[in-house]
Amino acid sequence: MRNLVNLKKKEQVELEQRFPCVRELLSVSEQSIYSLIAISVFDHYLTPEEAKIMIMAVHIILNMTKSYILSALLYRKLQLLIQ
Repeated sequence: MRNLVNLKKKEQVELEQRFPCVRELLSVSEQSIYSLIAISVFDHYLTPEEAKIMIMAVHIILNMTKSYILSALLYRKLQLLIQ
């Protein structure tokens, strides 16, 4: 189970000053200033072993995606040839 930690009040104030419309964004109101927001918080730096695992996973997913796309294209070409 992960422990959640709130920012210190000073850090919250600094963020609100830098990004004045964050509260509106968090409440899902439309703002013309931003088209997308993503906030990531990490609880630790990856160890070399964790990084290797993550990189291998990305390579596997990319290779699977490429194989799937190539298979789908080949299947579609075969369908067109058969017709």
